[in-house]
Amino acid sequence: MKVARRVWYRCIVAYIGASTVAGAVFGGTIGLLGSAVVPGRLLVPSTVFGLAALACALVELHVVPVTPPFCARSVPQEWWRRFRPTYAAIAYGAVLGIGVTTVIPFAAFYFVLFTVVLAGPLGGALILAAYGFGRAVPVLVGSLAISRGLDVAAVAGWPITNRPRAHMACATVLIAVASILLLYPLLSGALV
Repeated sequence: MKVARRVWYRCIVAYIGASTVAGAVFGGTIGLLGSAVVPGRLLVPSTVFGLAALACALVELHVVPVTPPFCARSVPQEWWRRFRPTYAAIAYGAVLGIGVTTVIPFAAFYFVLFTVVLAGPLGGALILAAYGFGRAVPVLVGSLAISRGLDVAAVAGWPITNRPRAHMACATVLIAVASILLLYPLLSGALV
């Protein structure tokens, strides 16, 4: 379907906005539920977060043979035919910004959700707003690449065609985060 450039950019803004807002609302809700389950102010030791990051890294590396749970469905493509372009972009953005409603075969996402549960409503909203924004921005980057004649498929398909490397990248970041969080109590005591 060929769409006028002005409509396309309006759709991109709607998509990014919906993804960011949906992430914020979902994150705030999950953070609120998390704070309701644990009354009062919860200060989780950095070691708990470190161990969670390490566990997710081991899943990413397939050391722990667990498949992360995920929704095995994608956003319906028929939405582009059923809705006008801007409304379809909002629907796509909202569903993708939440995260759990689409295919995410990476354990790193569950570390983010773990953090959101314990972050409270504001922290959860900010974390998943950033996630929703980050998940949506590649559409803008891809659109700009296409408009300049670049091969966006080579870049956009990288996580899928190089899934082992993508898992390794996630694991590397998780191990770095785990190392910092697990060493923090030792280092902070030494610095005092």
